[in-house]
Amino acid sequence: MYPFERFTERAKRVLTLAQDEAEKSHRSYIAPEHLLLGLLREGEGLGPRALSDLGVEIHQVRARIDSALGRNERIFGQQIIPTSTVKKIIEIAFEEAKRMNNIYVGTEHLLLGLLIEGDGMAAHVLQELGVDAEKVRDTLPHNVDEVSIGEQPLRGAARSEGIGDYETPAPESFRSPRRGFGALMSFTSEAMSALALAEEEAVKSSVGYIGTEHLLLGLVRQAEGAAAQVLLALGVDLARVRQEVARKPPPFPRLAVQTVLPTSGLRAVTALARREALKDPAERVDTQHLLLAITALDQEPGACLLTAMGVDSAAIREKLNSVGGESPA
Repeated sequence: MYPFERFTERAKRVLTLAQDEAEKSHRSYIAPEHLLLGLLREGEGLGPRALSDLGVEIHQVRARIDSALGRNERIFGQQIIPTSTVKKIIEIAFEEAKRMNNIYVGTEHLLLGLLIEGDGMAAHVLQELGVDAEKVRDTLPHNVDEVSIGEQPLRGAARSEGIGDYETPAPESFRSPRRGFGALMSFTSEAMSALALAEEEAVKSSVGYIGTEHLLLGLVRQAEGAAAQVLLALGVDLARVRQEVARKPPPFPRLAVQTVLPTSGLRAVTALARREALKDPAERVDTQHLLLAITALDQEPGACLLTAMGVDSAAIREKLNSVGGESPA
């Protein structure tokens, strides 16, 4: 996972519009097709401009998506989150920005990420319309001076257009910790990495969901975080956690799935972790906040695993102080 601070204002707006598309279609998730519609609705920037130059119009894309999804598959949900495919697209967008020697992530990188990832309805729709990554690359300017102000980096930008070293704060929807991409943007890179590892653990276990037990595995695997240091100091390592997880069979049949969604327990853990984080000066959720939140829900699998290993919140807070982590009061 990567810091969203490197997104340009237009790229952030695309994510906001993608979330809006998911809400309007009554989905409980943000999918690649919502990201594509967000790019087309934004209209400005290198990504939308490339789509326009290649003859892609929003009405034809929306018609194809509506035709494929139909009206009977709509799902109503209180919390909207990006799918694992969308997170992969964002990851590729950062990789593309690095490959192109850009210190920011713009709409063009999101579009390339969508095409390179290649999975999902949005990529298939673009393929049907004759759009691929190479054609998009051919439309992009090769001179940084041609890049418009909306696609310039927000910090350390080129000095043209008077941008200087100014960083615009994220829109309110991105600061919101409750849903959509805003939930990811309130986490440190270590915490986001732990969540990504938790998702990876869930996919490998073929249970069809991401639970607090997967988050515990992700926290242990994220060795750079304070949570992993504390757990190791308490005698909890990856092998031991896996052994305890194996003792408790999943409550549902195993499924061959690639897209997994968090359980209500995991959502409760992330909400509690945000409350813990508010006690720290940075007010960003770190791995230790996630670990403390797991212990607070003693009926959840993650807490039960820790209890079986003789670990509770008091021991964690004590070790946090001794290893130099931020221990919320």
